[in-house]
Amino acid sequence: MNLALRRALRVTVVMPSLYAALLLIADDPFAALFAAFGCFALLVFADFAGSVRARLVAYSSATVIGALLIALGTVVSEEFVLAAALMVLIGFSIRFLGVLGGAWAAGASAVTLSYVLAATVPGPVSAVDGRVVGWLLGGLTATVAAVALWPAYERDKLRDCIAGAVRAAAALVRAYRDEGGDPAAARARAVEAVDTMRTTLDTTRLRPSGPAVRDRALIALVEGVERLVELVTEDATEDATEETAGVTSDLGDCLGLCDVTAQVLDRAADVLVGSGPAPDYLGLETARSDQLAALVSWTAARLQAGADPEDVISDLEGVFWTRITSYLALGIAADAAIAEGGSAAVSNVTGALHTPVVAFGNLRERITGVLRAHSQLRSARFADAARAGLGLGLAVLVAGLTGVDHGFWVVLGTLSVLRSNALATGRTAFEAIGGTLVGFVVVTPMVIVFGHDAAVLWILLPITVFLAAFAPTAISFLVGQAAFTAFVVVLFNILEPEGITTGIARVEDIAMGAAVSIVVGVLLWPRGARGMMRRALADQCRTDADFLETAMNNVVGQPTDTDAPRTRAVEAGLRAVEAFDQLRTEPGTRPVSEERIADVAVSARRVRGVAELMVAQADLGFVVEQADVRETLRNECGALCEVLRADGGAIAGTGEVPQLADAPPGEVRSAAVDAVVSWGGDGPGVGALGALWAWEWVRTVHLALVRATPGVAAIADSADVPWWR
Repeated sequence: MNLALRRALRVTVVMPSLYAALLLIADDPFAALFAAFGCFALLVFADFAGSVRARLVAYSSATVIGALLIALGTVVSEEFVLAAALMVLIGFSIRFLGVLGGAWAAGASAVTLSYVLAATVPGPVSAVDGRVVGWLLGGLTATVAAVALWPAYERDKLRDCIAGAVRAAAALVRAYRDEGGDPAAARARAVEAVDTMRTTLDTTRLRPSGPAVRDRALIALVEGVERLVELVTEDATEDATEETAGVTSDLGDCLGLCDVTAQVLDRAADVLVGSGPAPDYLGLETARSDQLAALVSWTAARLQAGADPEDVISDLEGVFWTRITSYLALGIAADAAIAEGGSAAVSNVTGALHTPVVAFGNLRERITGVLRAHSQLRSARFADAARAGLGLGLAVLVAGLTGVDHGFWVVLGTLSVLRSNALATGRTAFEAIGGTLVGFVVVTPMVIVFGHDAAVLWILLPITVFLAAFAPTAISFLVGQAAFTAFVVVLFNILEPEGITTGIARVEDIAMGAAVSIVVGVLLWPRGARGMMRRALADQCRTDADFLETAMNNVVGQPTDTDAPRTRAVEAGLRAVEAFDQLRTEPGTRPVSEERIADVAVSARRVRGVAELMVAQADLGFVVEQADVRETLRNECGALCEVLRADGGAIAGTGEVPQLADAPPGEVRSAAVDAVVSWGGDGPGVGALGALWAWEWVRTVHLALVRATPGVAAIADSADVPWWR
């Protein structure tokens, strides 16, 4: 049974019965009306997901918040100017707090509707009790129905998909270790598993997001597995097939790390599905330490035996991916434990990496960090919330000034139509008006014939309820509007027979609400998420460049505080993710494909990930010692940072797209070679290995920027595309 059908059947079973009980038995029309809309809104507009406990908490919280807003709305309902002003504040706050993700985002429309209904249906203060009681009964009914009637647990499916991708990643890592393994087949399975995982995440109704630690851990898991598979399929494919074969014959410990890494990944998958022991974090760290000692010893022996330094370094480059993979596996295992409600008692290395789970510390700090990241005009979430608040406030004001009957339909029309850009808002407005007209035409003959036959109207009510709940997601927005029009006409004619007058008022009011949406959409950020996406990506490029530069300073022996640059980079990344999520849900065509935008976003995340690993490298003491090597690395990293900043300028429309050679300059690798040769095997060699790893970081960043160039160019070219195209 699909989700739309579950939702429609659930509300069809309970809402008409509740409406009938309050109207026919309790004889309380206002309580019946608010109960009906409360039940419908919470089951259809919100429809919270998650475990039984999570649903109980979410529905109960939304019911209580809605009741408070109904009381407030009723108090100001006869002062439409004050009601409009409060609507701006409430509409903005509720939409903005949706950035916290989870139930905050899922319940935004339902909770907003509670105030809209109370503020636009004038009533004295004495009406508060009946309205609140009706809403509370509707919320209670919705809560019981959501838990008892055909619940769907999408998080279980998402966890299974993530666990499958983690296992596929483990098999991929192991394929390069096992003799006779089939890396090509393992790569294909891993890529397919990652695609399935991402698709499942993107189609989950209540996507994990916001500052809740378990939600953030799930998102971090998805990104971590994607990075790991991408790393192995690219770097290991290029280097490992031949170069590591030569190393393995003399240095089994190098790829022995792969065994432990794969075991940790398999155990992380077990944790996600609720079985098996916790990952062996200590074993992974021990294996990584053993590999490092073996690498140093093996390299020193080769150099002292007179081996060609180029051959030695090529072999070392061939196993570099195994160390990065082990770091990523550690983060994946920690995130898996946290996502399942446990703790990740891992080493200081994970803290140094600052994975998304721990980026803002405890819950209060995470909430503060997320809200701070979006409390600015360049945030897509802030713009969307401001647009919604002003649009709904203007709709309340228009309804009050015109004195229309059923003024809440004007505001409901605005709430339904308003989108994140003017073009999408216009299209949705056309569909809303068209759908309302269709619904009016369909329901009018029935109302004319049976408008005074209560029995027939009661028979029609569950039918129209089902269609209004099922059609918007299962068929189309236009059909959904038609069905909703039929539903409200039947509902109000049961309450107070008005014939086709209700339908005519519905058409007029929806048209007014749609007009308000179009005006607001044109005046406030008409490009919507498309424009915000460009700003967010430009900001992400610039902040990532700052973070990368400070990270390299630490690697080359110039200790620099990385906390502030890291925080700015993480916040910019949060804004970019929010803008991209909004963009993906916008209807219509786009001047730049999602794939090109994703290329730039993924490259930016890779740069930030490299910076995190560079900081970890410096914290572990692998700092470059030779002055000339330091200068070469600093200069090349500075040049890459300037390219990254230029990318940001091109995306923002203030500069040209920079061009990079396909490969980084040879002198950077030569400097790393010189560091290894100068070491010659005498002493611990951390400075030489630090130089070699720094070269690998430079190479990784260079390739990431090269891959992002077509996307940067496409986004830059779209700067001149008008918002109406």
